[in-house]
Amino acid sequence: MSAYATRDSSHSGATYAALIALPILTSATWILLNVAVKDASVGLTVFGRLIFTALGLYLLTVVEKRRHHHRKQQSPIGHESQFRLSQRNVLLLSLTGVVGYTIFVTIAVSLTGAVIPSLIGSTGPLIVLLVESHLHRRRVPPRVLIGTIITVVCTIGFIASRHENVGHALNLWGILFSILSLLSMTAYVVHFSMATSGWKVPMASVILPIYAWSLLPTGVWALCDVIRGERLTFSTLAVLFALGFAIYVPVYLLQHGLLAKIGAFPVSVVGLSITPLVGLSGIILFNNAPWSLCQQFFVIASLFGMIPALWARTHPYTRAQETRAGADNK
Repeated sequence: MSAYATRDSSHSGATYAALIALPILTSATWILLNVAVKDASVGLTVFGRLIFTALGLYLLTVVEKRRHHHRKQQSPIGHESQFRLSQRNVLLLSLTGVVGYTIFVTIAVSLTGAVIPSLIGSTGPLIVLLVESHLHRRRVPPRVLIGTIITVVCTIGFIASRHENVGHALNLWGILFSILSLLSMTAYVVHFSMATSGWKVPMASVILPIYAWSLLPTGVWALCDVIRGERLTFSTLAVLFALGFAIYVPVYLLQHGLLAKIGAFPVSVVGLSITPLVGLSGIILFNNAPWSLCQQFFVIASLFGMIPALWARTHPYTRAQETRAGADNK
């Protein structure tokens, strides 16, 4: 049977609201990081962001455990303690989605700038769609494939049109590490989605071990930066503290909750709207140059391309068809 057979096939206003809120909150993190910690050490910034995020998840986990203990005393049936990732899954997810992705994309940006990793990363939803189709033995509906291709191509067009001389940034090693970052994140979202399929539990305790394990290698990275003389200012530390608790924790809870509920593909698709949102924020907040008609077309077309892709994976009737198809292919 398809891995999605256990998922909640109902679509609700809360699900769509979460899909809208996720790219908005994520784009806010990029804006605040670029403004507040632009000149700070990358290793220290990554470690600071992760440690405050892990601390926020830990505090939420403590609250969840107290509530769970209270519910367990009232009704011992239906414990949430069974919903835990195995140690193997935790390590794999930490190494791919947090440590691996961060290291690969940082190296890629240092070699080629941010444009090439963004262009290659924009193909993520298409890769996720094909990987899920193969793993779940499910044929991709034509409208989903066409909508995804339109969204990916228009996103690439939007990014390329905003940067001149993209070809001059080409670097073989930079392209390689960009591809590795793409594959790392693809492995993460697909693996987490399959491992937690159908889980209806608070996500803080589920994802806390993933981010806790990532503190070890990123801590070594930060220590190397400290040895080289890098330091964080108090203002940068305060920004990282605020980002970790106020933005990253809600973003990760939303992201992983959606991965467990509706799968990796819809989450990857809506992630492509982050780049236009960051660009739009630059126009509004920093008086950046407005978009050309060509860029506006790319953004509008990419949004229209998302509609069949998201509808097919969140509408209950279509999701039920896919579940039956997965069962028939078994």
